[in-house]
Parts: sequence; structure tokens; C-alpha cells
Amino acid sequence: MRKDELLKLADLLETDAAKADGIKFDLNYWAKPNKEGGPLTMDCGTAACALGLAALSGKFPGLTIDIDFQVPTFEQDGRTYSGTYAAVAYFQISEREADLLFLPDFYKFKQSKKAELEVAARIRNLVATGVVSVVPFDS
Repeated sequence: MRKDELLKLADLLETDAAKADGIKFDLNYWAKPNKEGGPLTMDCGTAACALGLAALSGKFPGLTIDIDFQVPTFEQDGRTYSGTYAAVAYFQISEREADLLFLPDFYKFKQSKKAELEVAARIRNLVATGVVSVVPFDS
């Protein structure tokens, strides 16, 4: 597990959540411009999830956004990983940990700064304890 990189992502999420003009956090999209054909940028014109934010930020070497499919990618040893598999390869976590951290199915709140901070808290908990804690919620 690349704890330093995970903590850097938690910091990025918390910093973005505090900005009025940050990413429109939305766990339903890896990255989505606010209008058809619009640019994917690090401001409120783009909706993104935690992994999308990481890829757009340029702070995680090799983790990028495939512009055509608007999905995070990571290249390593001649292979390209996409979506949560990019998180598995980059952060060196299990598929289950990547799913619990980055997929919307495991969160009650999927949009807003509150959701963004919840992802950051889960990341910090994983680094501290080795376990992704998920609080059950009513659908």
C-alpha cells in the first residue's frame, strides 16, 4: 500500500472541499465537464469523484484521465489500467479496497463536500488501520 500517496489524495480532497470554486464532487462520475465538449479542469466546471480528482490534479505521476472515455488510467510496465483498476495499480491496494473507497455504491452521500470529506476520512482510516470502514446505511 502506498500510504504516502493515499494520504496525499486525502489532503487533496479536503483542500478541494474547502474551496468554493473546487471540483463539483460527484461519486457518480470519474470526470465530467459541465457541458458537452467542455474541458476537464480543476474548477467547478467539472464534476469528478476522488479518483477523477486525483487524475486531473497532475499530482499523481502516471495517473491521468482518458479524455475520450473520461475514465482514470494508469500505465505501468506496458499495461494500462482503467477505473478502479488504476487505483489498485497506482495505490497498491486490493480491488475490494478500491471499490469501497472509490465506487458510489458504498456511500450514502454521493455528491457535495460532505461526500468528498467522507472519502478522505475512509482513506485516512485505511492508512491508519489497514481496513476500509464502511458504515451501513438505509437506501
